Amino acid sequence: PSVPKSTQTFTLRGKQMRISAVQTNEFPQYSPNLHFYAFDIKYRIAAEDAEVHSLMFDDAVEMFEQVPKLLYAKAVVRGTMDQVAAFDVENFQTTIPALLGLGDFPLKGNWSEGLVVKHAKRGKLGFNPSVTTVLKFKTVAFQEISTDKKQGPRQDAMADVRKESIARAGVQLPLLPTVIQKKEELEAAEYLLNHVC
Repeated sequence: PSVPKSTQTFTLRGKQMRISAVQTNEFPQYSPNLHFYAFDIKYRIAAEDAEVHSLMFDDAVEMFEQVPKLLYAKAVVRGTMDQVAAFDVENFQTTIPALLGLGDFPLKGNWSEGLVVKHAKRGKLGFNPSVTTVLKFKTVAFQEISTDKKQGPRQDAMADVRKESIARAGVQLPLLPTVIQKKEELEAAEYLLNHVC
């Protein structure tokens, strides 16, 4: 079933603000309701500062874990750029419904939109790279494309990069905690993987 469009509001500094669904396509199916999904923490050192900083991902996750029932982004894959680029985004099913308690079974065809890749040191004070430290690896089905007919069918701009990365690093699988939510099942799976000859 399609997720119905719904609108909710909240009050910020005395003003009513509208919340609406970010993803309104037929797939991926996340939830029939709107949810707050934390993925980053941004801050200013002083209220009057124009510069906005981000916490490092691991520091943000540590804070997210302190908030009961908070839905937040977890690392799906970690490693070198080759290892991350070798992750198969085209066949990765979204884990969000299971995080919401909507079942820990995959819904056929409920593919994830892709991965947001962040440098592990992004947000560390003094870390000032000369290149972007956030990339999106999107599945072909969810890539933004022009409606210009000369552009032709959707193509994965990262396909060659992924092929080369797979050749160097091998196909990468998601981290177990992102796909197995129940503690007992996770521990059993980790035990089996760590004791296979």
